[in-house]
Amino acid sequence: MIKWITALLILTLLPLTSFGQAELIVLNGIPLVQAKCSFEDCKHFALSESQQLESRVLITKKNNKYLWASRGNRELTKSQSGAFTIFTENNGAGYIRVARAGDKILYTEHMGLALETISYWGAANDFNP
Repeated sequence: MIKWITALLILTLLPLTSFGQAELIVLNGIPLVQAKCSFEDCKHFALSESQQLESRVLITKKNNKYLWASRGNRELTKSQSGAFTIFTENNGAGYIRVARAGDKILYTEHMGLALETISYWGAANDFNP
């Protein structure tokens, strides 16, 4: 009798249990160039291999939410504009624009910090929107 009640409880409560979805990699990219701009100046830099790895962009998707994993898991909104897929940070602090160019996946990552901006241009190995 106890086994039957336990089984009934499990079957009753099972639909209420939330099983987390796996985290999927949406974009995994390595920047080649960085630009830092302010009102007075704009400087472009070719990145070294170690700087590229430190500055990589990573977007994941979990529970139907896009997350800017390489920037503190900030939530992103995905939109489409022609050939571009755009992921916009919900507070307006930045965006990532992705496009396929032949067999390449290219992206721009742009972040605003106060009245300055930092932008990266690079290529991605993985893109699964």
